[in-house]
Amino acid sequence: MIITSQNLSDIDAMNQFVHLHLHSEYSVKDSVLRIPALFKKARDLGFPAVAVSDANNLFATIKFYTEAIKYGIKPIIGCELSIGTDTASPPTDQCVALCLNEKGYRNLSRLVSTAYLKEDGSKWPMVSREDIAEHNEGLLILSGALRGSLGQALLRDDAKQVDLLLDFWTSVFKDRFYIELQYTQRPDEQNYVAQAIKLAKRTALPADASNDVCFLAKEDFDAHEIKVCIAEGRTLKDKHRRRDIYSREQYLKSADEMIALFKDVPSAIQNSVEIAKRCTVKLQLEQNHLPSFPIADGTSAAEKLRADAEVGLQNYLDSKAGLDAAAYRERLEMELKVICKMTYEGYFLIVADFIMWAKNHDIPVGPGRGSGSGSLVAYALGITEIDPLQYGLLFERFLNPDRVSLPDFDIDFCIEGRDRVIQYVADRYGRDKVGQIITFGSLGAKAAVRDVTRVLGFAYGLGDDIVKLIPSVLNIKLRDALEESSELKKRYDDDEKAKRIYDRALDLEGLVRNVSQHAAGIVIAPSPLTDYTALYKEADHHNAATHFDMKDIEKVGLVKFDFLGLEALTIINKTLENIKRHHDSVPELTQIPLNDAKTYRLLQSGATTAVFQLESDGMRRLIKNLKPDKFEDIVALLALYRPGPLKASMDKEYVNRKHGEKFEYEHPILEPILSTTYGVILYQEQVMQIAQALAGYTLGSADLLRRAMGKKIAEEMAAQRAVFIDGAIKNNVDRATATGLFDLIEHFAGYGFNRAHSVAYALIAYQTAWLKSNYSGAFMAAVLTSEISDTDKIIDLSDECRNLGLTIIPPDINRSQYEFTEIEGGKILYGLGAIRQVGREMVKTIIDEREARGAYQSLADFCQRLVAKIRSNMIEPLIATGSFDEIEPDRGAALQSLEDVYALAEQESRDSKSGQTNIFGDEAAPQIAPKSMHESTPTMTREQLLAKEKNSLGFYLTANPVTEYRDKLRHIVSYKTLKDFKRSVETSQNAPREAWLAGVINKPEEKVIYKKQSSQNEQQTEKPRATKGMAMAFFMLDDGTGSLNLSLFGKHYENYRDKLSHEGVVVVGVYRAANHWRASQIMTVEEAQKSFAKDLNVVWDIGNLGNGHQVNNLVDELNSALQPFIKPSGGCKVYISFRNTNAETRMILSESCKVEPCEQLFERIKGIPGVQDVTVKYRPTY
Repeated sequence: MIITSQNLSDIDAMNQFVHLHLHSEYSVKDSVLRIPALFKKARDLGFPAVAVSDANNLFATIKFYTEAIKYGIKPIIGCELSIGTDTASPPTDQCVALCLNEKGYRNLSRLVSTAYLKEDGSKWPMVSREDIAEHNEGLLILSGALRGSLGQALLRDDAKQVDLLLDFWTSVFKDRFYIELQYTQRPDEQNYVAQAIKLAKRTALPADASNDVCFLAKEDFDAHEIKVCIAEGRTLKDKHRRRDIYSREQYLKSADEMIALFKDVPSAIQNSVEIAKRCTVKLQLEQNHLPSFPIADGTSAAEKLRADAEVGLQNYLDSKAGLDAAAYRERLEMELKVICKMTYEGYFLIVADFIMWAKNHDIPVGPGRGSGSGSLVAYALGITEIDPLQYGLLFERFLNPDRVSLPDFDIDFCIEGRDRVIQYVADRYGRDKVGQIITFGSLGAKAAVRDVTRVLGFAYGLGDDIVKLIPSVLNIKLRDALEESSELKKRYDDDEKAKRIYDRALDLEGLVRNVSQHAAGIVIAPSPLTDYTALYKEADHHNAATHFDMKDIEKVGLVKFDFLGLEALTIINKTLENIKRHHDSVPELTQIPLNDAKTYRLLQSGATTAVFQLESDGMRRLIKNLKPDKFEDIVALLALYRPGPLKASMDKEYVNRKHGEKFEYEHPILEPILSTTYGVILYQEQVMQIAQALAGYTLGSADLLRRAMGKKIAEEMAAQRAVFIDGAIKNNVDRATATGLFDLIEHFAGYGFNRAHSVAYALIAYQTAWLKSNYSGAFMAAVLTSEISDTDKIIDLSDECRNLGLTIIPPDINRSQYEFTEIEGGKILYGLGAIRQVGREMVKTIIDEREARGAYQSLADFCQRLVAKIRSNMIEPLIATGSFDEIEPDRGAALQSLEDVYALAEQESRDSKSGQTNIFGDEAAPQIAPKSMHESTPTMTREQLLAKEKNSLGFYLTANPVTEYRDKLRHIVSYKTLKDFKRSVETSQNAPREAWLAGVINKPEEKVIYKKQSSQNEQQTEKPRATKGMAMAFFMLDDGTGSLNLSLFGKHYENYRDKLSHEGVVVVGVYRAANHWRASQIMTVEEAQKSFAKDLNVVWDIGNLGNGHQVNNLVDELNSALQPFIKPSGGCKVYISFRNTNAETRMILSESCKVEPCEQLFERIKGIPGVQDVTVKYRPTY
């Protein structure tokens, strides 16, 4: 229903009022007024109409409009426009523009667009009066009250400026200009209103009363102030914060309140209703506005689509023998009729056009995504690379002839090329018709708590403590969190500060916090976009974006195109580039066999790190159980590994049946449909095919059945049940069987996955697995490059490289690129871009100089050539990571001499610029030899060098500190290396359940997990309750031969959490828990030696020590050495073996002489004359 001005004609303007100046939450910086709450309150207060006039935007228009219609309230579309021409400072003038009609709405859209699209360098959206005049038709203006230039001129008593402004507004808008009055208890308002009333009387101009509404109720003012502070990055107590901009009176006042407030100017109240009567905009929603495809020769889009599709199909039929050409042509004809009947031919041609452009410009495009892979027309046009007939995919799942809906091709592009495709589309179809789609970021639960904590001036730690108590559940609400976390509820009840923070966060949660442009969503309109939506543009974006988000764009009737960036395509592309550099030929991925034995061996082993969609721990377990040996198994894996099927144990059913478990089909008709999935209803398309084969549905009506089952709407399901059973009975299926079959597919329909999507993504998964199996070096170099800025990921991938027999070697200043690169002999050269503090521009500088003038000969040569472009502190990470090892083998000396070498290079540069020469008269200074400058400087220890390497890379690359301790730890750890341990776990029939292992800690991460409690009748429990939050940590133990992911729970976490930050070697007790390993103890090497030591053995040769008195002195010296380390309880016994040339005797010291062994003790004992050896005997571990 569209509410028109006639609906308001019988309203008594003397007893009514309409708010015309109102900010919703989409005035991001200064409103906490939510659209649904606005209309609920407006209805309760009896308002016949209401306007939303957000600051410089129309973001809320569609949401506001549709909500107004729902509540039977007339929507008035408006905008508060900032006016100015000075781009160096924020605008100080404003007005409110209200739409009288559709023409006014389009003009307001153009005005708002102008505010963002002007290329004038301004940081603030604004329009000029000339802009307003150009687009004035259909608009009504409120003067902006005190914030408008007219109000400011009145306060200044600037009569000349007042006359100039009135001349402009009245000459352009005539009877469409109103003087705006406000009483909100802000400074200067009383004076302004008095002057404005006088002006209105003098000029006979109408006045309008408004309240500049920013929140719903007076008590919302405090939340509003916090929202403003969040936007401005200030705190409430900030002495520089202006407190006179807003007042507590800017709430949605009732008509009675406004009438009382303006009792001296009743016409201003009456005019608000009169304006509301004048403003009637009818938005045509839910009507499609499809873009057209440009065709030069006058051919219709339908004719071109048919011609292109038939040529594409014929080429395919000619290239592949054994296909049923008649079946393909029949399917193509059916699809073309549906597409053209729905008038979507232009859409298909546009998608095919930009995909072909991408492929012709070497930008990888995905084989398909979503249900679009079920279209043969799409395949013939090159939109997809999946033959839908070969894989049993249904067109009706994509476009249903029984249900008109917009087509939706989601296209995957290589991340590095996607933006080029978007630019092509903008140039091809007109930048005024092409835009990205806006997105609104909302204030999430945890973000709200953190922001409120800061604004209220509380310590960061307080907010952080509260946030840690909020369950880590996706999109959890603060109110739900209080119910689900007993710890959080206790903190809320017991801590006044925490309660204050939480209550304010509740007020703000979910409000729009920021605006950005959707990275993937593109809209193409048949005419300029401003005919449908205003445009928004961020300073750092090439393209404009719509003011409407994805949902509202669909309501307006514009079709969106999703240009998605898929990292897997980028990895595949880089792998092929790597192969091209080091191999004779490059594989054509569309031609690789889908039955490669090597690929399936890799999959079955679970070595799926970096394999698209197959690398999670849970997926690996499923893969190992399923043992895929054909492409259909990969398709099934993607459908099975989802919450629904896993919860229903469909994965176990599928695996067991694949490996021989007997099963029967509920009806013979089902066998040809379900044979590939061993009788399990896994795909949505199978639900549709069963309905068609068993109950006589068309595939279009079967798609409606599928949708109904997914939504679980009782009335709809009852109707579908009757149709299904009746159809099955007509097909000679008895009622009981038909009923059982309907129940069966109804159960599985909720878990069914889109097979078209699964096939398309399974193809990418297979391609990545094939590349990893057959070109592991090229593939892993590409994968490492894709994660070049994520140290944790590089650590994981380095471990995978070890497993594949690949060696990552340190960066080389003369060979390394920004990226990781494959080199000869199964090696991957570390990328300079992965070194901390080394950015892309710095690497470009290094490589450009290297390519221009040849390899660097020394550190001095490097500094001399780049001293003007790279600072010395930027060079240190390069040295620390081994980048100079080939030309400066002594890494420690190079690090120690860097400052002097760099200083001399700087001096040489200064001398060169000033024309000075050295004492020999040469223009060039002699080469600097860093090693010679520090000949007397002690070299850095291996431990120091490794520490610097880890600091610059985030992990140890050239060596692992564990190597230095292997001898000392051999009697403590259960396995010499982690590689040995993992081999034992994977191959031994009696695999260990617990062990002691040594390594260094990488990737420590602490979390609080809330475990759900399920009720006995889970279906009756809307929200499972949560137990007390469990603190835990996850980390990786690495020893240079391999790594092990571990978790630390409960008391173990409490006892050893401080060890997670330990930089050196640790000894960890681990035990098996279900499918993963947990840590029970973490000790430093010294702590482990002390803990496991049983006996300390000292071998003392006294044969050459002289008389007994001297021996007694040495015994005293031994006592003195032992004394600081005495530990009667918990220490180890001390045994002394005295020996001379004739005999040997062994004695044990008393219990009171037990000691705590350590390196310092060993050194002291070894310093006593005659002591030959000090050893420790350790008690056995697991």
